Amino acid sequence: MATIDQTIHAESLLSTIARAFYSDDCVMLIDVLLRDKYLRDDDMAPRLNLPAKQLRRTLQFLEEEMLVKHELVDDLAMGGSQNTKMYLWIC
Repeated sequence: MATIDQTIHAESLLSTIARAFYSDDCVMLIDVLLRDKYLRDDDMAPRLNLPAKQLRRTLQFLEEEMLVKHELVDDLAMGGSQNTKMYLWIC
């Protein structure tokens, strides 16, 4: 019998719990992060058609709920112009 990847079940559970207990903005963000795993905050705003302030507020709430975390990435080392926050989901 083939082994089942447990992350598929964890992602499904997280998606179901988000729909049951969180706002629509949180559900949209969680869905995007489940699909793409690792995104910059400025890439998410146009994708979700949310104002940047509302997006950051929702991401902060999800960080407090320990569903999302961020790490600072040095774009300067890769030829970019600034340090940016990259968000990823955790379960």
